[in-house]
Amino acid sequence: METICSRCLEREPTARYRSAHDLAEDLERWLEGRPIVARPVSPPIRIWRWAKRNPKLGVTIAACAILGTTLVMRQMQTRRLVDTVREQVLAQHSIAVLPFLDLDHAKLNPDLGSNFSAVLNVDLQRRGPARVLAGSFQDTSSAFSNAANIRMAARTYKARAVLSGTYRSGPGGIRISLRLTDAEGNLLFRRIKTAATVEGVFSEISDSDLNDIYSLLDQTNWDKLISAQEDAAFRNERSRDLLLAGRELTQRQSAADLARAIECFNKAIDAEPKSILARTEFTRAITTRTHYQFDTALLASASKAAREAVEMDGSSGEAHRALASVLFHTGRPADSLEEILQFIELSGPDVPAIALSGSLWRTLGHPEQALAWFELMAQWQRRPAEDIWIIGDCWADLGDDAKAEAIYRRAVELYPQLPDGWIGLCHLKLLNRDFAGARALCDENKNHHPESVYPRQMAAQVEFFAGNFIEAERFYSELSNTDPGGGSHFYSAVSYESALGRIRLERGDPAGGRMLLAIAEQKELSALAAAPGHPEILYRLAALEASQKNIVDALAHLAAARQAGLLDYRSMIVDPRFDALRSEPQFQQISLEMKESVDRLRSFAEAPPSIGNNALSHTQ
Repeated sequence: METICSRCLEREPTARYRSAHDLAEDLERWLEGRPIVARPVSPPIRIWRWAKRNPKLGVTIAACAILGTTLVMRQMQTRRLVDTVREQVLAQHSIAVLPFLDLDHAKLNPDLGSNFSAVLNVDLQRRGPARVLAGSFQDTSSAFSNAANIRMAARTYKARAVLSGTYRSGPGGIRISLRLTDAEGNLLFRRIKTAATVEGVFSEISDSDLNDIYSLLDQTNWDKLISAQEDAAFRNERSRDLLLAGRELTQRQSAADLARAIECFNKAIDAEPKSILARTEFTRAITTRTHYQFDTALLASASKAAREAVEMDGSSGEAHRALASVLFHTGRPADSLEEILQFIELSGPDVPAIALSGSLWRTLGHPEQALAWFELMAQWQRRPAEDIWIIGDCWADLGDDAKAEAIYRRAVELYPQLPDGWIGLCHLKLLNRDFAGARALCDENKNHHPESVYPRQMAAQVEFFAGNFIEAERFYSELSNTDPGGGSHFYSAVSYESALGRIRLERGDPAGGRMLLAIAEQKELSALAAAPGHPEILYRLAALEASQKNIVDALAHLAAARQAGLLDYRSMIVDPRFDALRSEPQFQQISLEMKESVDRLRSFAEAPPSIGNNALSHTQ
């Protein structure tokens, strides 16, 4: 009723009822309880009418309202701008932290990376806006600090820089390496610290280190810093061209191309004497060629170049890798292991470094430790690596033939174009004295890989261990004609010369046999002089002395090989070169000690590691 009356009293005629009839109809609606046509005056109209009655006050209030609204909008815009600027500053000072690599056990430790990221985040925020995030990965292959994963981590966590690290135990405590890179993997900052415990390393990060990191993040462009790291060879046109040509030749992997690559790298060194990269590539080409043909003089040149590279820049990871490779090929596995671990600390892990680490642990008599490295290598990519067969070798060393066979068969299934899987199976049969089975497997597969020497080496070894000396002599003579000093690094460490010498003694050519054995023995003595205590050299020397029935020296060198970590007692039992020692009690005792060591190490391989303990404690 109030609304109807208000409409009737409206000042403007157009706002009232148009006629008495319209008013009567609305009154009838009200009486019957139906909705009426009239509506209350809306608040905006009331305000407008009030403003017309009070123009000065209305204008003042309207101006204040407009000004207030403008201020609020400006404040909101400023806040958005501040948030945008802050986000940009945080993005500029953002770091993603990858899991740290435990070099003692060849395992990634995401917890340490997470803990370190929390500490670093707090420390950097004391210096200004910063954001440090720990990476979380669904599969191990995405967690390694390789270039692809660094790029992925930077994208995933919207980070400008990526931090990765390693740690290992040593004489001074826990040694931890920190590497800060840009989103493409270019090095920005690196530190190596030592503390009594892994957690204690956090307190070793000095204010100066933190200031350096924050100062780096403050910089909007790192191009000058990155370009300053470019090797001198790339600033010299001739040296650069020679370097690139040598790399292309090295990839072809033939002995002739490797020889030409070595020449290119040598000329690159002459063209730019300050180049570290030319020296490391020169070394790599020589050590690769060693797989085809051993050359002492070339290895000496490689050693000189690698040591020069380390002296020129001790923080160059590639220089340490080059030296590690030379030391490996010259029979100094412990020194080589230290150098390759330094490479990983300085440059981060990659497949060749992981593979070499595993090979060195295996040479040093720690197949359980080698197994961890090779399994890490297999996890590097989603598809198992081509050399997963070497995991089978480790299980064979540890006496678990079932696991070894499973790995070898998987290698055959995944990579049928490679001979390594079936050769591993053949080796297992030899260790178990199944000569007929080994021969059948070898005959079935040896002609499928004409480009590889390994099938021919295995065919020769099968006949040699089976006592079929006529056929073995034919195989080993063909191999020796191609590479007279070869064979030593194949399964059971049977060099061509030692096998031919033993065969000729057996076949009625004592003079020829003794001459070959004496030549081979002199080579091994020279190798032992350069690398005292190398287990495989001691073993090969013992085999040569046993073939010549020099029982005392053979047993002494065999015992020394055992002491240095040799574990391959099963090859020793079936190898004809050791026939003269079979009945010796000391030989039997050495075999028993090797077996006990294998059994003990197998238990370590099957048990989960205790993070932080030194892997060397297994034998201490």
